[in-house]
This record gives sequence, C-alpha cells and structure tokens, in this order.
Amino acid sequence: MDFSVSLRRLGSFFDQLHMPWAVVGSLGMAAYGVQRDSPNITVLTAVEAREPLLGFLTEEGYVTTQSSGASSRHRHRDRHRGRIVVLYIRGDTAHTIFSNTQPRQVLPEVEAPVPQPKHLVALKVHALTQDPRRRTRDLEDIRNLLRSGQVPQMAVQAIFEQRGLSKLFPQVALRD
Repeated sequence: MDFSVSLRRLGSFFDQLHMPWAVVGSLGMAAYGVQRDSPNITVLTAVEAREPLLGFLTEEGYVTTQSSGASSRHRHRDRHRGRIVVLYIRGDTAHTIFSNTQPRQVLPEVEAPVPQPKHLVALKVHALTQDPRRRTRDLEDIRNLLRSGQVPQMAVQAIFEQRGLSKLFPQVALRD
C-alpha cells in the first residue's frame, strides 16, 4: 500500500485549517523505529476538526465506516490508499500532546508531526482500557517502544499506574 498520497493530503488539509494533528498508530511507532504492519493510517486531531475533516475525507473518496465523538474510521474506494482511523481529543490532553509533537519521518520522503513516545504509550494504555481485545497488540507495541530506548521504563510504569493497570505492567517491563 502507498499511504504517502493520503498522508500528504491529510497534512495539507490540517495545515490549511491551522488544525493540530499527529500521526499515531503503526506509522507513529515507525517514526521511533518500531515496525508493525497495518492497513491503517491513524491520526490524532482536535475534536473541533471533526466535521470539516469528515467532509474532506468524503471529497477525497473515503467512505465513513464508523463515527463517534471519540473516533472515526474511513476506507477509500482505492484500497491502495489505505484506511484512515481518526482519534479526536480535546482539552488538556490535546494541549499536552500537540504542544509536544515533532516532525518525524513516518514514510520514505514523508514527514509528519508525531507525539512523544511517552504520549504514544499513554494512548496505547488508554486504548487498553477501552477495548481489552487490543491487549496483545498494544502491549507488544509498548514493549517494543521500551526496547527501542525511546521512553524510560519508569515513565511507562507511571502511565500504567495512573490508569489503574499496574497488574499489566510486568508484561511489558524489561528485565535487567
């Protein structure tokens, strides 16, 4: 799949509207050297971008397959453009994440804003609380971020504790 066209178009859309956004999911992880295949481009944006973004994606040929206040999922009629998953955030969470993103290479010749590794971990841990079926994949992603040395183990442990998931931390903790 060639996500570059879709990702560049998304970036232009967000930039034109001066709306914050960041690449998360498998492409966000890849920006830190953690590889995982996925048929999705997953982005994070402010909840205020929701309605204009849905209109833009429709104009781009995407069909919305799921939509709620927290997320939306879209597939393109050309499967090579991939699927797009959008996570919507607000308030302090949005401010904290978007004020700390950095442009990073997420695809060959494509840079995009990406949250700090600790914020990617926090998003993964939040996903665990929302959908336990994600447990295996998300714990593996967190473990791989730890292995990459991109996020301190103590920071990850604190995130698990804040979310009431201390019992899961040993599954990702690195052994000395």
